[in-house]
Amino acid sequence: MKLKETQLLAEVRQRTVLTARAKRDWVGPLRLLLLRVAMGILMLTLGLRLLTEGGWKAWMQIGGFLPGVVRGPFAGPFVALWDSPVILYLVIWSAILVGIAMILGLFVRLAAIGGATMMLLFYIATIPPQFGWVNQQLIFLLIFTLFPALGPGYQLGLDYFLIPLRKRYPVLRYVLG
Repeated sequence: MKLKETQLLAEVRQRTVLTARAKRDWVGPLRLLLLRVAMGILMLTLGLRLLTEGGWKAWMQIGGFLPGVVRGPFAGPFVALWDSPVILYLVIWSAILVGIAMILGLFVRLAAIGGATMMLLFYIATIPPQFGWVNQQLIFLLIFTLFPALGPGYQLGLDYFLIPLRKRYPVLRYVLG
């Protein structure tokens, strides 16, 4: 009798552990999904605000990256590029495209590399930082650099549906995820 009770107890414990593990397994992908969508919304709203409210004027109103904070060893090239309409539209459309890709989960690896590049350039332009070394550009840069390794595009993203194409077109492994 005790043997059956022991076996039953062991079975219940194993089911409990498996159930708890299964419940935990969806938490990680959910966090990645929420982080991916949040970063997408941030980038999309940034790009749309720059597009609809007058470019750098809107950027200055946002307070994220003012021409007055460009200083340090890299100030020369950034100040020279500052008034270029090509650079302005490149920043605007890059932010919009990165935002859309992150929200949809489409070509997330490529979008994350683009977002990380933008944030790195924004961060380098402000070295040494006025308000401390850890600012929003650095935080965004760190988040974007995590995405290519973690593959958040496969969590409720369109990249998941493109997985079968990776065998036919190996180059897609560099942009999906």
